[in-house]
Amino acid sequence: MLQANATSINNFDAGEASQINGLRFLWLELTNVCNLHCAHCYAESGPRPDRADVLSTADFERLLREAAVVGCRAVQFIGGEATLHPGLPQLIARARDLGYEFVEVYTNATRLPPALLACFVRHSVSLAVSIYADEAAVHDTVTRRRGSHGRTIANVKKLVDAGLDVRVGVIAMDANADRIEPTLAFIRDLGVRRVSVDRARGIGRGADVTRGETGLQALCGSCWKGRLCIAPDGVVSTCIMSKAWPVGTVLDSGLADLIESTSLRDVRRMIRDTVWEPRHAADRDPCDPDGCPPTLICHPSDPPCQPDNPYCVPDARPPHHEPQRAV
Repeated sequence: MLQANATSINNFDAGEASQINGLRFLWLELTNVCNLHCAHCYAESGPRPDRADVLSTADFERLLREAAVVGCRAVQFIGGEATLHPGLPQLIARARDLGYEFVEVYTNATRLPPALLACFVRHSVSLAVSIYADEAAVHDTVTRRRGSHGRTIANVKKLVDAGLDVRVGVIAMDANADRIEPTLAFIRDLGVRRVSVDRARGIGRGADVTRGETGLQALCGSCWKGRLCIAPDGVVSTCIMSKAWPVGTVLDSGLADLIESTSLRDVRRMIRDTVWEPRHAADRDPCDPDGCPPTLICHPSDPPCQPDNPYCVPDARPPHHEPQRAV
């Protein structure tokens, strides 16, 4: 069984100046199309999304190259549903050729053609998957697609059996609030070592299923730290959740120019000063990499809890992720 050799994103940490100005982690949203229609989807993706895909596979290859030139070595391919994009295997191979040390695909895992699984194994790809409940009916209520739970679980087992680096996130909302603990146990029984919990964020359709914060305060705040997201229409934001605060478009500018732009620095500083700093100071930011655990939404590539972290217990959730705080 092949054992994946994923590299922690923390290896790419740098000083504050480089985090405000640089690029250490890149999200590439390959498509707005998704075969599910999840109730909380921040991107409002679905089988018939409102927004058209604009960027081609060649465009994404160019962006991978431009990001590598400025020192980025970590990328996550996401959607929509990334596995629906026909260029995904080509982009994975290109990322490895360019020297990316961390390559992850965020997927609902409802589809896993043999050729794609072979590609994941060949390039030691990491996988991030959402599972919303141990009970199929609850999970399928969230995804709004009957049978999605069975397909996801079957394919997660295949990924684990292939020796790939798999992490699973549970997004807590009213629909699954009473199934969080059983779901965590269920996922670990599948052989998944890294399991985390996050709340539904008040972004996109998530605003309809959460009584929590919306707008800027719905962000975890860590995206000021050298992170960048490029949407299928070319619009650039600091993370997958922050599209309401765009910093430009790759249709008009090169990636290096955007990274050095005043607009990016201003948005990163705004998020740092108004979201991250207050929560970090209060020791309650659930997405702070110095805290724990990582979340699918905010930290798709941060490592699991470390035994020497005073706020973490390996394979357990810290106080700020107790079920009673689920929304």
